[in-house]
Amino acid sequence: MSQRQAPRKHMFGLREAPIFYPTSDEFKDPLAYIQKIQPQAESAGLCKIVPPSGWNPPFSLDTKRFRFRTRIQQLNSLEGKTRTNLNYQDQLYKFHAQQGQPLTKVPQLDHRPIDLYGLRHEVAVRGGYQKVNGEKRWAEIGRVMKYDRKTCTSMSNSLKSTYQKIILPFELYQAKHGAAPAVSDELLEDDAGVRRSKRRRSTRDYSSARSSPVDETPHVASPAASTASAGTIPDACEVCRSGENDEAMLICDGCDRGFHMYCLDPPLDAIPTNDWYCDSCVLSAGADFGFEDGSEYTLAAFKRKGDEFKRRMFPEYYAPTESAYLAEPGYRAEPVSSYLAGPEMEGRVPEDIVEAEFWRLVASPYEEVEVEYGADLHSAQHGSGFPTSERMPLDAYARHPWNLNVLPFQ
Repeated sequence: MSQRQAPRKHMFGLREAPIFYPTSDEFKDPLAYIQKIQPQAESAGLCKIVPPSGWNPPFSLDTKRFRFRTRIQQLNSLEGKTRTNLNYQDQLYKFHAQQGQPLTKVPQLDHRPIDLYGLRHEVAVRGGYQKVNGEKRWAEIGRVMKYDRKTCTSMSNSLKSTYQKIILPFELYQAKHGAAPAVSDELLEDDAGVRRSKRRRSTRDYSSARSSPVDETPHVASPAASTASAGTIPDACEVCRSGENDEAMLICDGCDRGFHMYCLDPPLDAIPTNDWYCDSCVLSAGADFGFEDGSEYTLAAFKRKGDEFKRRMFPEYYAPTESAYLAEPGYRAEPVSSYLAGPEMEGRVPEDIVEAEFWRLVASPYEEVEVEYGADLHSAQHGSGFPTSERMPLDAYARHPWNLNVLPFQ
């Protein structure tokens, strides 16, 4: 019923899916055969069924006219923990922008950006900032976060300073708005002193090996864009409900609602030069997770884009050409690997290399790689690879029980 192939080693210890080879008689009744192999196939989660020789339905799509719209996936938003990390960073950036102190650079330790969400978590599980600081447990947190004490002599001071300047002000802000675990009254009273440091601006800086940095050049709104302009003036300030003093009205870059600068807490005495977000947008950052629509492609155009992406991501598996050295910023062209044994091997990237790079990007909060996929294409709209009775009524395969347009699904 099935043929056992030589097992291959896969990441995470995954085993090969079973492959079934029904006879001509078994192939006559799809539902009976599926029920027969169910115990073995179900335990694996998926399987492959190879039809008997001679079963060869025509491919019915016109590949030159077939077009489809893709959807966009951001790799590091697929995994829940990393997405939570990204959402927290988004909240931090919006909060510091709101306070007039844009967070433009994440401090680094051990030649990599400090994991702000991880630092917040490690401090929280040890009882909070005051307890960690009082018991001098910053070095312990650094070791848990796998920073090398030998190369980071000021590890404790760096982690403490990062928490005080970046994380603690946002924790206090959340506590005041009822969106975080309680913070001591002493810290709340000292809130103003913690967060009112000198305003500074530069360009956000991330360490990125192979993909484009996150928001490397942030949008800087002009003063005219930060205040209400003609045609965009809200009816009233969301705080005082007054529509007067348009010149002092700020518009949130997230929700387009208006706020007088003097109605904010703390009030602003100058128009922000960076994007500005209201409390609601700061606290709800990351709640709009979902996949956006991408571009429309033919199969040939989609293959070309996929090949270009593959060459940029794994240049060492291609012969060096002029195009290989004209990659986008953030990618590198390298000498041909000894893995290549000839022209027929060009672009044959080993499965474990692709798998390892995929999971590295999924888990990285500081590297954003977007991919487009062509799933969710309904056959009623786009057609089917199998012949159908509507388009090919005389073709016997249009009525064959293994035709996926005929096979019932439950």
